[in-house]
Amino acid sequence: MGRARAPAGRRRADGTRTGRRRRPASARDLARPGRGNPHTATDALPRTGRRRAAAAVLAGRPDEAVELLEQGRSVLWNQALRFRSDLSAVAAIAPELARTLESVREEINTPGDSRATVDRWQLARKWDEAVRQVRQIDGFEHFGEPVPYSRLRSAATGPAVIVNVSVLGCHALVVQASADHAEAIALDDLTAVAAAEHADLLFAILGRRPDVVVPPEDRNPLLLKILTWLWTSTVSHVLDHPSVARALAENPRIWWCATGSMAVLPLHAAGRYGEDGAADVTVSARAVSSYTPTLSALLRCRAAERDFRDEPARQLAVGLPETPGMTSLPAVRRELTHLRHHFPNGRQLVGEDATREEVLVSLGSCSWVHWACHGEQDNDDPAQSAFHVWDGPVTMSDLSAVSPTGVELAFLSACNTATGTTRLVDEALHLAATTQLLGYPHVVATLWSIEDFEAPGVTDGFYRRLSTTGRPRSAGAAQALHESIEELRRSAADEPLVWAPYVHFGP
Repeated sequence: MGRARAPAGRRRADGTRTGRRRRPASARDLARPGRGNPHTATDALPRTGRRRAAAAVLAGRPDEAVELLEQGRSVLWNQALRFRSDLSAVAAIAPELARTLESVREEINTPGDSRATVDRWQLARKWDEAVRQVRQIDGFEHFGEPVPYSRLRSAATGPAVIVNVSVLGCHALVVQASADHAEAIALDDLTAVAAAEHADLLFAILGRRPDVVVPPEDRNPLLLKILTWLWTSTVSHVLDHPSVARALAENPRIWWCATGSMAVLPLHAAGRYGEDGAADVTVSARAVSSYTPTLSALLRCRAAERDFRDEPARQLAVGLPETPGMTSLPAVRRELTHLRHHFPNGRQLVGEDATREEVLVSLGSCSWVHWACHGEQDNDDPAQSAFHVWDGPVTMSDLSAVSPTGVELAFLSACNTATGTTRLVDEALHLAATTQLLGYPHVVATLWSIEDFEAPGVTDGFYRRLSTTGRPRSAGAAQALHESIEELRRSAADEPLVWAPYVHFGP
C-alpha cells in the first residue's frame, strides 16, 4: 500500500515489491445542535448544488452554475478558509474587530469535538456580530461572503474545468480569465451512474472495498481501463473544445475541479495508453495538470504567490525510515539525501527527532516542507487523517492550528494525502487541502499509496527541475512534477498505480 499503514508492494533492489496512503453556512450553522462534528455531516448539500448547477446550465446560465457549485461543495473547506482569512486589512482600520475575529477563529479551530453546544453557539454569535460590524466599514461590505463569478474567473489564467455530475446531466464548465463568461460543454457520454461505477472500481483496485478483492495482476490493467474511460467520456471532449484547445496551444496549463464521484478519479492521467503508439491521446501529452478544491482556493493561492528569489528557501524535511509499530520505509534515507543536496541549509527531522511537538513547532518557521513518512486517510473522521511521526500522528486537526508565514511549497511524499473521504466526495477533507489552508500556494500530494522505492527518484527529479537557476523556484512546481512523472511513466508505462497518484494543487 506504499507509504501507508498496511504493507503492500514496494519494489526492492531485485525488482520485487513490498509495502510504502445559494446561502453560505455561517459560523452559527456549524454550532447548531447535532453538528458538533461537521466532518460527519451528510452530503445532501453538495448533491443539491450539483443538481441546481445542472439546471442553471440547461437554462443557459453557466456563470450562475459556477457560483452554485462554488457555494454548494467543499463547504467545510470554504468555511475554514473564511475563518483563516487574512485580517491584516481589517486590522489596519479596525484593530479591535480584527482581534475579536482572530480570537474567535482560534477557538473555533481548537482541535477536538468536546466543546459544548452552548459554547459553540456563543462563539458563533460573537463571530457573526463581528463580521456584521466589519461589513459596515466602507470597502468591506462583502467581507466573508462567497466570491462572485466576476472575481472567480480571475483565478483561471488558463482553463479551469469544473466537471459537474448530476442526474439532470453532466457538463464541464470552463472558466478562463480571458473570457467574460463560463462555457458549458455537454458531456453526453458521461452519466452519474457510470461515474459512480468507475469510482467503485477504483476503490476496489485500491483495496478500499472490503467486499471486493481484485487480484494484484489485474489492478494495473483495470486502472488503465478507467483512464481510457475518463478520456473517452470526459477529458477528450474538454481538450478538443475550441476555446480550450486554443488556450492550451498558447499555454499548456489546465486546472481540474470535479464533483461527485468524478472527484475521486484521476482526470490528470486520463488517456488511451499503448494504442497505436499515438502520443496525443493522453492529457499529459497536451497539458500540465493541476487540481484545486474550489476556484476560491485557487484565487487565494495566486494571491499568496510572490517573488521569493531574494529570500532563503527555509525547508523542513520530516523523514521516518522507521516508525514504531509500522512498516519500514528504507528509501526515505535516499530521499533525505536528495533533499540535503537541493537544500543544503535545510532542517531535517529524522526518526526519533521527528516528534509531534517538534514537527508542529518547526512548521511555523519554514517556508518549504517535505514529508517522507507514512500517511493515512481516516474515512470515518477525516479530521484524524494524519502523517505518522515518531511518537504518534500529526492530524489534520493538529495542522489546522499552525499559522506559518511566508510559505511557498509543501511536498507530501506519503500515501493518500489527497484521497479525501468516500463518504463526502465533494468535500476537500484531506491532508493536501489542509496544507493549502495553512497558506502554501503549491502542494504536491498523492491520490493513493505510493511506492517507497520510486519516491526518491520523483523527489530528486522534482527539485532538480525547480533548481535549474540556483535557488529552487516554487512557481515551476506543476511543470516540474509533470516532467518528473512523465520520466517515471516511461519506465513503468503499464503500471499507472505507480505513476498516476502524484498530483499538484495550486497556481
